[in-house]
Amino acid sequence: MTRSDLERRVVDANFRRLMAFEIARAREIYRTAEPGIRLLAPESRDCIRTAFLLYGDILTAVERADYRVLDHRVSVGLARRTSVALPGLIRARRARR
Repeated sequence: MTRSDLERRVVDANFRRLMAFEIARAREIYRTAEPGIRLLAPESRDCIRTAFLLYGDILTAVERADYRVLDHRVSVGLARRTSVALPGLIRARRARR
């Protein structure tokens, strides 16, 4: 995988291997970081947990899209974003009281 390949937006076996490697690396970082969320201030925890979950979902969406992220945007659906964010927002507001 070269810079030129990326500039040409080439999604081939090399790109897919690179993306799979980077996603595995990101998931390992997430796994080791997750216990720290509970150590945050109560009013911050739910915001960070929401981001943690939704960014993890983006990794899964990239895999499901067969790593085709150079020719279209991959995202998490509104229903999932709402189902994660809304309860977190409610808990965060309660923690601020």
